[in-house]
Amino acid sequence: MSDIFKDFASATKTEPARPARLANHPAKNIPERTLPNSPESERGLLGALLRDNRAIGDCIAIVKPLHFYGPANRLVYEAIIHLFDNGTPADVVTIAEELKKRNQVEEVGGYVYLAELFDTAATAANSVYYAKIVRDKGELRKL
Repeated sequence: MSDIFKDFASATKTEPARPARLANHPAKNIPERTLPNSPESERGLLGALLRDNRAIGDCIAIVKPLHFYGPANRLVYEAIIHLFDNGTPADVVTIAEELKKRNQVEEVGGYVYLAELFDTAATAANSVYYAKIVRDKGELRKL
């Protein structure tokens, strides 16, 4: 068969029509399932840790970076742990500097997001509670 006929044959092929009965199938309207997570608890935990570094030790015993659903929150938490492990205070400025070294400032939402995290928690009093929520949601996602 010549190339002209091959091109013509492939150009005239059409996709088979879908049956009309599938157009209104109930499964079409089912929303996508969202994995268990609590963005409020993640932000509340990070904000609490930025406000009061004394809570970091208790929280790192409960929640690991992999428990965070939000990638930006995970990166901030990893930076907090790194600073804590090195004996450096973790606040908005030091976290921003650590993220800058890692070229991750924009990846977490910039300096504005870090300031928003700080403002999320008025106190670190609930940090262990937030950590347990983040951990539990992370464990549920594994199932």
